[in-house]
Amino acid sequence: MNYFKEQFQKQWVKRLFIISILFLLLYLMKNLFDLILISFIFIYLMNRLHILIVSVLKRYIRVNPLVVTIVMYVIIAGILTFGVYKLLPILITQSTVLITQAIDFYNKPSSNNVIIYIKEIIQNSTVSGYLNQGVSFIFKSFTNISQSIFNVAIAFILSLFFLVGKKSIKDFTKGFKYNKFAFLYSEIEFLGARFMHSFGMVIEAQIIIALVTAILTAIFLFVMNFPQLLILTIIVFVLGLIPVVGSVIALIPLCITAFTIGGITKVIYLLILDCILQLFIGYVLGPKLMSSIAKIPIFFTIIVLIISQHFLGVWGLLLGIPIFSFIMDESELDNGSGKKT
Repeated sequence: MNYFKEQFQKQWVKRLFIISILFLLLYLMKNLFDLILISFIFIYLMNRLHILIVSVLKRYIRVNPLVVTIVMYVIIAGILTFGVYKLLPILITQSTVLITQAIDFYNKPSSNNVIIYIKEIIQNSTVSGYLNQGVSFIFKSFTNISQSIFNVAIAFILSLFFLVGKKSIKDFTKGFKYNKFAFLYSEIEFLGARFMHSFGMVIEAQIIIALVTAILTAIFLFVMNFPQLLILTIIVFVLGLIPVVGSVIALIPLCITAFTIGGITKVIYLLILDCILQLFIGYVLGPKLMSSIAKIPIFFTIIVLIISQHFLGVWGLLLGIPIFSFIMDESELDNGSGKKT
């Protein structure tokens, strides 16, 4: 018994125990996993946006953070309401057309050796597994649209309550420092700060990269007279959140649409434009955003995505790299530059 007590006094043992408990709690609440993750991402992003807006406004005028919060949420709620009311019918129509095109392209026999080769690659690679996950996720989202809207609405409201009551929440949680669970509080506080730092930076950078990629792609597609522009842009943005393989998977619906409207010539133009875009993202935007984040080799990136997708499904593709970055940060691995991560 004394041996176990001595071991538990070690800091790494306590942290490992706490992390295991947290993962166990998440597993027991797996039915609420979507809501928990969406709420966490909303709270993190809205808090970062609020801090940015307040810091910018304070340079010019005296502002009340609470007023900024209310105005910010009213504007965002208005944009979301307008988007659902005006854009959702268009999105559903374009999605139906795109899915029909994809099914016709896949089932229709082709005499073009390049197209036959591409189909074989899709069938025989892990990309097909990701596509199946993605398609089932999309269909499930449309089938349970009311549940998806409910989750987003709850996450939005929770983030509002968090920002409004941020000070009282901090004061309340600090109370745990002085009770019998003080040792747990100090470790959870430390781990939470490290997690927010590692996880948050990766998510933030990936969202910016995905957004820039989606905007530039939308401009390219508009110039090339692509139909279903809205749904294709959304697909590029969502898949852009997946490191490395996301941009490759996003090319599949784009190439299918390009081949449908202009044959192999249009596909070649699209691939040239995509290469230019990926060079810009890879050598200009990416390094600038990821300069303070451990650079994970592509081999390990793909391995992490495969494992995280197996355990967490579609969420694993989005969260695998941020979680892995946190693990590297917490274990203080050296990224090869002589700098601890």
